Amino acid sequence: MLIANLEDTTLLKLVYGSYAYKDDKPYFNAGPKIWDDQDSVYVYVAERLGNDSVQVIYLRGEMAITIRMHNHFHESVLMLVKEKKGWKVADASVQGEAIDYNAVKFEGFFGRQMLLQYETFGVYAGGVDYGEKQFMLLTPGSLKGQNVRFVFASSNTASDQCFADPETNRECDCYSHDGKITYAYNQKWKCLVFDYVYNQVNMQCEGKNPKGTVLHQRLCMNADTSFLSFDSDKKIRLTEKQIQRYLK
Repeated sequence: MLIANLEDTTLLKLVYGSYAYKDDKPYFNAGPKIWDDQDSVYVYVAERLGNDSVQVIYLRGEMAITIRMHNHFHESVLMLVKEKKGWKVADASVQGEAIDYNAVKFEGFFGRQMLLQYETFGVYAGGVDYGEKQFMLLTPGSLKGQNVRFVFASSNTASDQCFADPETNRECDCYSHDGKITYAYNQKWKCLVFDYVYNQVNMQCEGKNPKGTVLHQRLCMNADTSFLSFDSDKKIRLTEKQIQRYLK
């Protein structure tokens, strides 16, 4: 399918069949919110990622308000490739649901593939937070590709589990974990190399007597495969020769 342009109105009509205007901006009314049938899910064109030849476009509307613990979003995604007479709709994921969406970023082109970073973060079960970053390596024309996920935040220090009464028989489960991710493109191997440092701190009741562990991982990813080449916890340590063999 070809469309003439990537205007908001063109995209909304393509995906949902119609559009209206709210505050001078085109949108689609996707129905009532999950916990508020008096309000609507207003879907807008949210992100345009890519370049003049390839675009990944997100259409998104909030389905639930933040005080309900989780953010639910109605989300559609389009992969579009530029042709002489317009834009070809190469792939699409329509009317899905995203939970605790935080951000999606275009990281750039590496080889022929485009790298996207999709971040989610939420607070769960009263004082338990969790956040992760997903890196997606997409070949122009498809929304399916290699992807990896890394935890950057995980803690229950504000939950009942952490503040359990130490005088009772209840076993405490108190922890605070966080991770940091860096990556670079290895020209020799023709792949992305992710370095991940994961800090684990486990504690007794009320956060007492913390004990920390630091784990290191290295992950390689190209358009066809992804694998751990180093893991300080699982004792994985691939040689350069082994890494090159995995990447073929």
